[in-house]
Amino acid sequence: MDSSNEISILREQSEQAQATAAKANAAKSEFLSRMTHEIRTPMNAILGMTYIAQNSNDIGKIKSCLAKIDAAGKHLMNVINDILDMSRIDADRVELSGEEFHLEKLIAEIALVAAPQMNERKQTLTVSLSRELPAVYRGDALRLSQVLTHLLSNAVKFSPEGSEIKLSTSPVKLGPETTEICFSVQDFGIGISKESQARLFSPFEQADGGITRKFGGAGLGLAISKKLVNLMGGEIRVDSELGKGSTFTFTVVLKNAASETDTVKNTQTPQKGERTMSDSNDLKQFLPYIDAADGLNRVRDMKKLYAKLLKSYLEAAGDAKIAEISELLAVKKMPEAQAAVHTLKGVSANLSVKRMFELSLALETCIKESRDTTAAFFDLKKCQEITLPLVNKLIPLLEV
Repeated sequence: MDSSNEISILREQSEQAQATAAKANAAKSEFLSRMTHEIRTPMNAILGMTYIAQNSNDIGKIKSCLAKIDAAGKHLMNVINDILDMSRIDADRVELSGEEFHLEKLIAEIALVAAPQMNERKQTLTVSLSRELPAVYRGDALRLSQVLTHLLSNAVKFSPEGSEIKLSTSPVKLGPETTEICFSVQDFGIGISKESQARLFSPFEQADGGITRKFGGAGLGLAISKKLVNLMGGEIRVDSELGKGSTFTFTVVLKNAASETDTVKNTQTPQKGERTMSDSNDLKQFLPYIDAADGLNRVRDMKKLYAKLLKSYLEAAGDAKIAEISELLAVKKMPEAQAAVHTLKGVSANLSVKRMFELSLALETCIKESRDTTAAFFDLKKCQEITLPLVNKLIPLLEV
């Protein structure tokens, strides 16, 4: 090869590198512009609503402002958490934990978190768990939950009211020490074009900026999900068609932590007169349901687990306990009040009652920092008034 050809090749490689760098810089600039908007918008709402609340004596208006501040604050926190997660992953500062966890319980907790938003949109979640998979694993349950929660949240957000969303698991490779599992989240929403799919998982690019502006969000969730899935030894992909919905599928490799006897091999079918979670229309309004084909015993076990958790929630969040907390706050018995709120926070976390957990944490923080607890307790009491009738209705259904 003569020198002129070498120079030509080097020049072409240099031009390609410059073009790639320019494209990356443009994408980062667009990303920074989008993040500035995502941060500034809720901050403006928080400051504006705070000013209105401070200068108003109308209780109704103040409550409305506080609700908007709460929503804007949560949105801002989600954006900040996504940015921090992305920076930690890019800097290789994410270490996966290896705690033991039950896969069914993890999925049920994720579905419970999504249930209120789905109920509001009259959507139905069908959960189908493979009977071939072991019950217990060792891995990073929090990161796995993060990926599944994001995919479910997107499915809810981009699907029309009254539609169905499906979450399923299946084995890819069953080994003596590890199991490769495939997770799938399917919706029948707006879908994604082929062109957009090509850059869907890129951290500094948006599949469709217009959709992001319409539905909100930082647009980092799928990029974070891809990196977390890769860290767990798997891959993520999407199959989608505009107007027909999307199916996100990913695999992870988890260490087995249970004996072979913990693998569900049940092939029973529901007997006449017996109710499963998918048979109960009442239950379906509040809880995601497990496909009856997965075995009656498995369904019964989950129902017993949640009945037990719900009873502990009733003890910690019942009218008598909330009245006790109110009285303790009124007479300034803060250590006792903090202990009761701490118990409620723990029970809410175990049951994945996310809103009550957040409000309990907020009230506990006010007590610890000797701040006024009036607003925090008011929010907690309102949440209790909403959740308590649902819990009372669920328990007898779960104990059938």
